[in-house]
Amino acid sequence: AFMTLTGPSGVVATKPNFFAAKLAAVSDAMPPQVSPAAKQPALTVDAGAVGALLVAASGVVAVRRRDRKARRARVPSSLLTRRAATLARDVSEAPEAAPAQSAPAWRDQHWFPIASLLELDPMRPTPCRIDGLNLVVWKVPGKDGEDAWHVFSDMCPHRLAPLSEGRIEPKTGRLQCAYHGWEFDGSGSCKTIPQVTEQAAEKMRANPRSGAIALRTEVAFNIVWAWLGKSEPKGHPRTLIEGTPLEGQDFFSTYTRDLPY
Repeated sequence: AFMTLTGPSGVVATKPNFFAAKLAAVSDAMPPQVSPAAKQPALTVDAGAVGALLVAASGVVAVRRRDRKARRARVPSSLLTRRAATLARDVSEAPEAAPAQSAPAWRDQHWFPIASLLELDPMRPTPCRIDGLNLVVWKVPGKDGEDAWHVFSDMCPHRLAPLSEGRIEPKTGRLQCAYHGWEFDGSGSCKTIPQVTEQAAEKMRANPRSGAIALRTEVAFNIVWAWLGKSEPKGHPRTLIEGTPLEGQDFFSTYTRDLPY
C-alpha cells in the first residue's frame, strides 16, 4: 500500500503507507469465519489544497493579531488611568479570617485599637487579629512619631504569604515578604521585586494590585489604632478622652489580653 501526494501538476511523490500495510496484515490474520476488513485504499492527499489551508490559517492568525493591536491602540490613556484608579486596594479586599465581632457599621464609625507600643517589638513585624481580620503591625526603622507605625493586611499580594513572617529590611526601611522578597513601603506600594529584571519589575509595580493592603493608622495613648472602614476616618483616637479626667495626660500604661475573636 502506498500513499500518493498529488498537486496541481500531477503526482508529486509516492511513498509506502505504513498504516495501510499494518491494517492489511491484521486483516489477513483474522479467523476465516470473520469477514476480513477491506484493504486500506491508497491515501491521496492534495498537496495544493493543504498548502492553501495553511496559508488561509496563517492569514486568520495575522488578522486577529492586527485586530488586538488596533483595539489596544484605540484605548485612550485617560481610560487606562481611570481603570488603574479603580484597582486601588483598600481594606474591603482584606480577607476575613473569622466572622467579624463588631456591628456592621462600626468599622465606618470608630477607630479600632490594634496593639500597644509598650508591647510591640519595633525590629520585627507583629501579627494580630482584630474583628476577624488578620493584620500585621510594623515600624519604619529610625523613624519616630505617628508616621512611623503602619498596619497592613497580613497578606502579600504575590502569593498571599503572611507578611508577619517576613522582616523589616534595615537598608531600605521597608517590610519584606519572606517568600520572594517583595518589599513594601509605609503606603503599601511595592518597591522591590528581586526575582525579575528591573524593566519587568517596573511594569509589575505599576499594577495597583501589586501593593499590600494598607490601613489608615494613628498612634494615641501609646496604642496603634487603625481605621477598618471604607469611608474616610472620622476624627482622631485622641478625641475619645476629650471632656474626661484623662484629657491632657501624656503617658498611659497598657494591658493586653488575647481573646478568641
